Amino acid sequence: MSKDFQLCLSDLQKKISLNDAKALIQRGLYVSNAVGTPIPWDYQRWKYLLGDMSNVPNPVGSLYKCSRCGAELPGPLVELIKNHSQSEDVRFYIVCGKCAGEFED
Repeated sequence: MSKDFQLCLSDLQKKISLNDAKALIQRGLYVSNAVGTPIPWDYQRWKYLLGDMSNVPNPVGSLYKCSRCGAELPGPLVELIKNHSQSEDVRFYIVCGKCAGEFED
C-alpha cells in the first residue's frame, strides 16, 4: 500500500464527536435541499441513530466553499455550481481568488 494512500485512509478513519458528525451531515442535507437532489436513502434509513437533528443549525456563509482553503465563494460562482451540480459528466474543483493565484507562474 502506498504511503499517500495510507495517509488518505488514516484521514478517513479520523474520529470525530457526534456533534461534529451531525454538523457535517446537516451541511450535506442543506446542500442537497438547495440544489434539489434527493436525500440519500442511507440517511433516510439510519437517521434515527443520530438522535435529534433539530438543534443542529444550518451552515452559515456560501453554499459552496473553496476546495483548498474553505473560504467563501462569490454568489455568481455558487449559482453556476448549483445550476450544473446534477450533471453527471461535470466535476468541480473551484478555488477562491487567493488560492487561484497560487497556480499562476
